Amino acid sequence: MSTTTTNHITTPRRTTLPTSTTDSDRLLDVEEAAIMLGTFNTSGVRFPRRLIAERRIRFVRIGRLVRIPESAIRELIDANTVQPFRVGFERKVA
Repeated sequence: MSTTTTNHITTPRRTTLPTSTTDSDRLLDVEEAAIMLGTFNTSGVRFPRRLIAERRIRFVRIGRLVRIPESAIRELIDANTVQPFRVGFERKVA
């Protein structure tokens, strides 16, 4: 990990570490999960945090950090997607 020194303060620079996970299993923080769910502009991170608190989504806890696998968000969206059904409804044209 590289560091940046400014005025005798050392701050770690974020680097990408090699992982064995695929792109679909990328671990997202709560803010990134809210953006992916489309709720960030309206409720911020409240919705993903509520999903975690209610255990309605898979998540990973690393110490104090909470991460949500991208595949878990896709599964949640797929499980809650309502498919339209077609009834023998015909539109009358005058």
